Amino acid sequence: MYELAKINQKQADAINFGLYEVPYYKNRKDKLLGEHYECTISNDGKTWSDGMEALNEMTFDQLAIALYVGYEIET
Repeated sequence: MYELAKINQKQADAINFGLYEVPYYKNRKDKLLGEHYECTISNDGKTWSDGMEALNEMTFDQLAIALYVGYEIET
């Protein structure tokens, strides 16, 4: 069993904004995670913007766990 990702409120808000408000990612965890790959691992210089900047602070693994296992908000 996996542990939940520990993220802050801004990161949770960015995940929810992407999954429920941005048409390209709406209810598509795979697309959100694929874009995060471009922003973190591929080193092509991309970063998140437009309300999703808090994702820049997350590792690829951390977002994957948050999306597919779940997360808890750090206090």
